[in-house]
Amino acid sequence: MKKILLGMICLLIVPFSLRAANVIQEISVGAFSELDVRTVGNVYLIQGNKESVRIESNKDVSDYIIVKNSGNKLTVTTKGLHNWHGKLDVYITVRNLTNAYFKAVGNIQTKNTLHGKMLQLTVNAAGNINFDLNCTQLNSDFSAIGNVNLSGSAAHAEIHNSATGNVRAGDFRADVLDVHLSGVGNVTLFAGKEISIDASGTGNITYKGNPVVKHLSKHGTGVVKPE
Repeated sequence: MKKILLGMICLLIVPFSLRAANVIQEISVGAFSELDVRTVGNVYLIQGNKESVRIESNKDVSDYIIVKNSGNKLTVTTKGLHNWHGKLDVYITVRNLTNAYFKAVGNIQTKNTLHGKMLQLTVNAAGNINFDLNCTQLNSDFSAIGNVNLSGSAAHAEIHNSATGNVRAGDFRADVLDVHLSGVGNVTLFAGKEISIDASGTGNITYKGNPVVKHLSKHGTGVVKPE
């Protein structure tokens, strides 16, 4: 009987211990349309009605997180966490995002579809990139050690990629697509009307959508072909 009671007590203690280890920090911020994120940890973007930042970690890291509003720009940085091996998740809620720069050691992804007109996106990360975007114009530059996954749509998109990893953008339906590829890995794209490809990387390039090929320059290793 004592063993049974002891087992039940242990089962009760463990969930409370796990909850206690999850530290949540809510940070109020002003309105912004530009974002500069330089962090250790995973970054999650959410489009919502009010801008905010939430930090989730397995210990208090408030002394190591700097969040600053400056005009239309929000800056989120970490300091002193170069050898960090614990949990650190940064959730950033945006209303209208026009320009975003990420330099992170960790994964970067959207939690829902980001809607907008013009979006400039620059990502330098050691981790996977997952974005779901719906915009009129996308200008993007990816330099990562990890896979790049894009979904959503754009009337016109320009993608520069020098990542080491696969680019999976077959579910990102651009009408007009202009790509500059110098990375290492296979690439899948979609263009509904026309596509221009300048490739000097290593890996195969496959495009969907039966577009008109306006320009094709291939200097790297691999083949370029329609699906």
